Amino acid sequence: MDSTLTNRILDRASLILAAIIGTIYLAIACVAAARWYSPVPFWDMWDGYLNFYVRTLDGDYTAWWQRHNDHRILLERLLFWIDLRYLKGSLWLLIIANYLLAIAIWGVFDRIARSELRSPEHVMLRRTFSLAALAISLSWIQRDNFTWGFQNVMFMANLLPITSFYFLGRSVSHNTAASRILFLASLAAGALAAFTMINGLATLPMLAALALALRQSPRRIIAIIALALTVIAVYSFDTASSGGVSPSSGGSALHALITAPFAVIAFFLVNIGAPFHYILELGTGPSLIGGGFVVLTTFILTYSSVRATSHRTTTYVLIAFLVYGLLTSFGTALSRVETWGIDYAFSSRYMTTVAAVWISILLLVVLRFERYPHFRRLGCIVLIVVPIALLPLQLRAVHPDHESLITRSTAALALELGVRDEEEIARLAGDVDRTIELAREPIRRNLSVFGNLTFRDAREAMGTHVERHGVECAGDIEERILLPNERKFVRVTGWMIDEFSGQYPSASYILDEHRDVVGYVVSGAPRIGLAEKFPYSKAGFVGYINSIALNNDIYIRGRDISCEIKIPHTSTLSLSPASFTDQNWIGGVAREWGPAFFVRLHPDLQQKVSVGTKVRFADKSVRSITSVEIKQDDAIIHVDGGFLDGAIVGFPRKIELLDP
Repeated sequence: MDSTLTNRILDRASLILAAIIGTIYLAIACVAAARWYSPVPFWDMWDGYLNFYVRTLDGDYTAWWQRHNDHRILLERLLFWIDLRYLKGSLWLLIIANYLLAIAIWGVFDRIARSELRSPEHVMLRRTFSLAALAISLSWIQRDNFTWGFQNVMFMANLLPITSFYFLGRSVSHNTAASRILFLASLAAGALAAFTMINGLATLPMLAALALALRQSPRRIIAIIALALTVIAVYSFDTASSGGVSPSSGGSALHALITAPFAVIAFFLVNIGAPFHYILELGTGPSLIGGGFVVLTTFILTYSSVRATSHRTTTYVLIAFLVYGLLTSFGTALSRVETWGIDYAFSSRYMTTVAAVWISILLLVVLRFERYPHFRRLGCIVLIVVPIALLPLQLRAVHPDHESLITRSTAALALELGVRDEEEIARLAGDVDRTIELAREPIRRNLSVFGNLTFRDAREAMGTHVERHGVECAGDIEERILLPNERKFVRVTGWMIDEFSGQYPSASYILDEHRDVVGYVVSGAPRIGLAEKFPYSKAGFVGYINSIALNNDIYIRGRDISCEIKIPHTSTLSLSPASFTDQNWIGGVAREWGPAFFVRLHPDLQQKVSVGTKVRFADKSVRSITSVEIKQDDAIIHVDGGFLDGAIVGFPRKIELLDP
């Protein structure tokens, strides 16, 4: 076959393949954004997002400048303000921005590749690189950053530095007027980078080093250094930090470097090599090797690029960003390893920087060896493997973590109703007391999720009367769970569905015997095998009811569908075995040494757990409590009968108190 015809076929095939795989990745991104969406603020957002906006409403404009932990997040706060001011805090703007910023990062790298791989023999190599870069940019290793509205910071802290370095590189090859504009754009992007995350402060010093490497004029180098010093001085003007409710606070960087240097290095290498962990689903070993490969490759490529004559400007641009990314990861290691341990190096919140580092490595390798025909063919094969290897992980994005999503809604409902559900609120934002405090003003002002009809209605409906209307639904209350330090409300879980239509309410009122609203539940929890007609449904609900109402029959009435169920009175309460497994316990249930389990007790429950109380386990067996050993906040509860299988009756399954 003629070589020209072969090249045409291969060219067309590469275009079709790139289009198909690229479309798949973009489609998955859209589906993931919709399916993982939650309107409930999460972790840092309670302080850095909601509290920031409340302070601006009160005329405290210093909130714009105040640090969030160590970071000045001016650019992100602009998006936060727009979302809360004009979009009622729906968070959709922030989620969409995450994906657009990720695509923008890819766009910069793609533009760099296009500027260097322009000849016809480079078409396939350029397309396969672009496809690999797109797959990495949208890869689900960054799950937390894509699904968490606050994480605009992570994307901006990578987009602005690479953009700044790119503009400076472009300014070298343009005429005077265009060069000046590009140089000013480079300065602007570098200065703005400082107000994304603290690592953005390194952008302008790196830009100065890049300008030296590119042999820019002394005037330009002095201008960059002067701007860098100015930005650092402005950044340091006020050292106050908002603190927040985030887990992001780490230990002393200097202390970690002095006392645990090898742990710091290991964390750093594992973090850089973390994509191997996500792809291979193995421990730290492959990631440690992968991180070492990246660092070694960086040194080799830097050395060879300094000596090479081709792609001199572009390689320096990429090396500048690569060094920036590696310094960011090393800074993460210094501040996190002592507090969180080496496994935290896999955290998806840090994978955006890692993804950009790997794209830089790939492009540097491509530009270093593209002039060799044999490499071009091999390079295309290797590059096409990247999106294929990432695809199984990517497909997980279409299956959201319903448990996490319903937890957020449950915690928001608890805050709205004034229920101190420490377990659910802690999952939402860590510090329970601080979160309750930060939620007061947003609740009063109907901001963010508290302005959402579902949650606002919960508060407004309490105590109102609801007449009977509509058909009878199928459903039940599965668990009634006492809450530590909460005497007024009990958490309830269950399910509810209209058997005729297959619909279930998004939220429901709980009515007492007089049909007054005494509780509220939100739906969305999965229920597998609910009924033959509905083998899979998200009709499960979680919510809260006034504990006094449990002394009589209650009704659950759908808020948005005309459907209700009657729940006859029962005295059954539930407790949960501790989430603990070792050589003696499995899911909080004793192994073969005796029929016993242990729980986290609170005063209300202590009064109801005593010798002679009957309990029902998940396997439907009923036992009597024979003894209770209370140790501070824990209790080891012994029951009669034989061996208990913790794999069947242990955590997360509940144990019912039949006669408390």
